[in-house]
Amino acid sequence: MVPSALDKDAPDPFDYPPMLSQEQMQDEIRRSLRTKRSLVRVCKLWHELSIAYLYEIIYIGLMKTMCRLDDALMYDKDTPTKALVKQWTKRLDIAIRDPRTDDIRLFQVARFFGTFAPNLEIVVMRKSDMQNLFCRKLMGMLSISAPNLAVFDSTHEMHDGPEAHEHTVQEMRDSDDDWERMYDTNFWHMDLGKFEKMQRLHIIPHSIPSTTIQIVRRMQPTLHMPQLQYLYLNDSFPNYVDVRGDELNLPFHLSYCGGDPRYIAEYIDKSPGLGARLTTFEWLAPWIEFQPIFDAVSERCPNLQNVILKVAIWDFLEAE
Repeated sequence: MVPSALDKDAPDPFDYPPMLSQEQMQDEIRRSLRTKRSLVRVCKLWHELSIAYLYEIIYIGLMKTMCRLDDALMYDKDTPTKALVKQWTKRLDIAIRDPRTDDIRLFQVARFFGTFAPNLEIVVMRKSDMQNLFCRKLMGMLSISAPNLAVFDSTHEMHDGPEAHEHTVQEMRDSDDDWERMYDTNFWHMDLGKFEKMQRLHIIPHSIPSTTIQIVRRMQPTLHMPQLQYLYLNDSFPNYVDVRGDELNLPFHLSYCGGDPRYIAEYIDKSPGLGARLTTFEWLAPWIEFQPIFDAVSERCPNLQNVILKVAIWDFLEAE
């Protein structure tokens, strides 16, 4: 087992020893899978005892791994053990290193991941050069098939656009009618509202002009995520969040990548419950004045306890 691999709560950034980064955790998961595979091969008894642990966390690093898993689990429906695998899987790690494999259709991959496990709670995407289209399609499938998803952590930029949307629908028509009926939209931010049990959300939206993002936010409903504890926010994030709920004592960690005090002030003001719950403010700061940002946050967050400042170069702080 990898410590904290199945934790859904936002980690305390001041814990010691610090929690592993997702990249470090994926390396540990890969190593642990070798041990788990050895255990299920000892004998029939050990196989029955350890098979659930083998599939509790699934790591996909190569397309051929996905193909083998697909063949082993999706098509043999007469084997009771294989039918149970979907129920066991709680975490999915995607770190595909060969995304341009010619014999793999991108939509087939996304559909496989998205429909894999009804009890899936954690999805982490790292180290991958997968197209942003794949990320959007995966989120769409998860919004239908994984209602218990609590962690979505991706370092991929998420894009939207009518040209890509038309291409997506056409390719789905050419490849699989069932896919089109199940999910035919390209706009990932429309799916976020379906994840009401989300606890950690790390998505990097593609950079959008400020005037455009204001229009998008007015069009989109506020996300209702009462259990949310961590949010990565940049100036292009398309939705406000409503984090009010029964568990008002939950800490909230907001990681902000941007530099506009008016934006962060407006976002907190228009996100119900966010100002009251915010306890940790992490700022990935560009080269600008710091005080206006800190003033905007501190004035709106009476329970703020921790401030974390991250900058690329510290030399310019001498004048601050």
